[in-house]
Amino acid sequence: MKITIKNYDEFHNRIKKSELPVNVHDAYDTVVDAIDSDFSLAELAEQDSEFVDLYLKAVNKYFSEEDDSAKESKPEKAVKEQKTNPVKLKKEPKPKVVKEPKPRKPKKSCKEKLFTPPAWLLFIRKFVSYYANRSVKVETLTKFTEALQDKFQSNPKRAKTENIEILRLIQEILVKAVNGAGRKDKIKVAVTDTYLAVMKTAIRNFTVARGEDRVYPKFENSELSGIKKKFGNN
Repeated sequence: MKITIKNYDEFHNRIKKSELPVNVHDAYDTVVDAIDSDFSLAELAEQDSEFVDLYLKAVNKYFSEEDDSAKESKPEKAVKEQKTNPVKLKKEPKPKVVKEPKPRKPKKSCKEKLFTPPAWLLFIRKFVSYYANRSVKVETLTKFTEALQDKFQSNPKRAKTENIEILRLIQEILVKAVNGAGRKDKIKVAVTDTYLAVMKTAIRNFTVARGEDRVYPKFENSELSGIKKKFGNN
């Protein structure tokens, strides 16, 4: 059975990173991060289809080899020896041994599950999973940059955002990439290994609730005008 984006979730827990080719280990980590966050493999494919195709090709090969090894490990049927004794002895029926199914070991997870994930976590996750060191459409990066600046705009009345230094770093990277794009349709968002490691560390110990477990924030109506106040004018 060929594994595609649509049926990938059925096989994800059976994939062993150590048995995949080394060149797709980073892809495995990225996909795991994506699944733990609010973003699907299909969304990841929209940003970098070649990246996802390479990963799925490796995963399909992994399961193909797994099936072949299972077939080879089946014992061959023993050849029945011809009986030389003409007297047929009644064999006592062997008692049927019912094998109890082995209980599945629960997947150990040290990650803190967040039912209402903070904005800083979602923004850093999305940047790491979809944009860092990938070729992305300039239009997509522009919208993400605008959303980030709007969400975390400096406000003296607001409490300090956790990991704001990392968000500022992401903003610098995005601004540099977008402003230097010129007329290009796609650009690569270059991130050093050191910076990427810092970002991954910040989000590593969290997992986001999905579906019915997810709790969304409550909102209140606020004053909307669309007109910026000018200083010095009454």
